[in-house]
Amino acid sequence: MQQLVPLQHQWYNLSIWLNNNMILNELYDLPVPGYQSDSADHTTMKLSDMRKTRLTLADLNRLRMANDVRKVEHENKLEQITKQYKLPAAAPAV
Repeated sequence: MQQLVPLQHQWYNLSIWLNNNMILNELYDLPVPGYQSDSADHTTMKLSDMRKTRLTLADLNRLRMANDVRKVEHENKLEQITKQYKLPAAAPAV
């Protein structure tokens, strides 16, 4: 007889699978221009690519700029969260 897995374990396993295999926003949103260039996508390896890849200065510069963008986006997100959960101003006593 097959053992039933609790529902929360099923959702947990699904969330792990999604986190490991895809970014859910990529399914629905169009890619943002400037985040990724198709010409710089070197993910397909060939049999002759046996050497260790090296980072160039252009790669390091791209990584630095991406890190700066992530940092600014994180700061904006924190500002939105603080606005959302800020305590309401005290009502004036009448």
